Amino acid sequence: EARLVESEKDGLYVTYRIADESVSRFLMALREVAESRLLEFDRFAEAMAAVTEGIEALSSAELAQLQKAGEPLVLDLRPTEEYAAGHAEEAINIPLAELDERLGEVPVDKRVVAYCRGPFCVFAATAVTRLREAGRAAVRMEEGYPEWREAGRPVA
Repeated sequence: EARLVESEKDGLYVTYRIADESVSRFLMALREVAESRLLEFDRFAEAMAAVTEGIEALSSAELAQLQKAGEPLVLDLRPTEEYAAGHAEEAINIPLAELDERLGEVPVDKRVVAYCRGPFCVFAATAVTRLREAGRAAVRMEEGYPEWREAGRPVA
């Protein structure tokens, strides 16, 4: 009723999307409030730290600098629909569910930086672990696409 999301019906399926950029900013602000105010958040943060332990993370600013130098392959792990709605410029999309079968698309001789929905999305950390096991040099971006876009970085 608050019109924070829009929907599109296609037969039996309904696709929902955030109404506009202001809703995305609202959700990021709400996450910040939750981080500082909710006691339960500490447990969640500990669980996230366990998932990302030993996985190097770059800030979006560091990734932007590396992109200027043409260094990394930027990998967006979000579902195809989310990628199509917007992504970091030059990022390629391999949804996490397809990573194992599409591993051949990820060069062995190029550093990979993986990102997903935000700092608490485990897609990137999971992908980095799988990529490293397959012999790729991979790290994750600390933030996700919403923070990338909000920082004014190039998007497509």
